[in-house]
Amino acid sequence: MPGSAEYFATKGPVKVWGLIDAHPFQGSFMALGDGRHTLQVNLELRNAVGEELEDLATVALEERLERGSD
Repeated sequence: MPGSAEYFATKGPVKVWGLIDAHPFQGSFMALGDGRHTLQVNLELRNAVGEELEDLATVALEERLERGSD
């Protein structure tokens, strides 16, 4: 996610709750070390939303679950 370090105001992991293609999920955006973050989605959730690796999906972040001292 380009620009995510500025958006989240951290270069560290970010725990979130939200929806992927209208399916609820809880997970963490992991820092890539270059100012971007990535969201890994487990196989169970990918199967539930009908997505495969590298498919595009709609992600709606509902809440940042905790904020650390970055």
